Amino acid sequence: MLPTAALKRWLLSMLLLLPSTAGHPHEQDLEPRDAQASTLAKTESLPIEVFPSKGTCALAGDEKLNISRYYAVSDYLTFFNHDENFHPRHSEFPNQPRGVVVTCMDARLSPEKSLGVPTGSLHVLRNAGGRVKNILPSIIISQLVFGTRDITIIHHTKCGMVTPRKDLEEALHEQVKHRLGRDETDKLFKELDFHPISSLEESLKEDVKTVQNHPLLEKSIVRGFIWNVTDDRIYRVV
Repeated sequence: MLPTAALKRWLLSMLLLLPSTAGHPHEQDLEPRDAQASTLAKTESLPIEVFPSKGTCALAGDEKLNISRYYAVSDYLTFFNHDENFHPRHSEFPNQPRGVVVTCMDARLSPEKSLGVPTGSLHVLRNAGGRVKNILPSIIISQLVFGTRDITIIHHTKCGMVTPRKDLEEALHEQVKHRLGRDETDKLFKELDFHPISSLEESLKEDVKTVQNHPLLEKSIVRGFIWNVTDDRIYRVV
């Protein structure tokens, strides 16, 4: 016989495996919404640990969940957050950021968790590689509207943007040219700068200097860190 916690997780996984013809997983009328919310609230957190595109997706615990490639990620987000008793409403968090964090869009990094600060205390700005030049307008707005004066830049090991510029642009170019044609692709790529990284330490120093010297930015505390994905720790570099 399954332990109570394992049984609840199994029941939840069965809910997600129901056909989608009647709506999203959270819309199945197997039990009243209040009862579903109560069940969810009493179980341990069930984060999706593997990106749910197809194949087998691992949930917290030992159970495996087969996920249809046609389910949208939003279906799962809606299902696990459908009731205010399950997660606090985001509107209740304070919108009083103490600082700005610029980091990579790598899904493994959770800046607020890594820095040990509560939700609502940071403006977290993300892009490929965590470079500041593509995100300067947002930093300026954070400073002028919210008065933030503490800027943290985080790059990380095993980053896909650590690659020679030529190799990166050629690889991306190949992905697009069959759809738009070579001439149109060449034109569009000339308008973009992906800011690839040749050295994590040098890229951090460059980004810190960019923020410190930009004329539209107020004098601020600017720090540069590297997040080591192997041990899940961040290290001060600049």
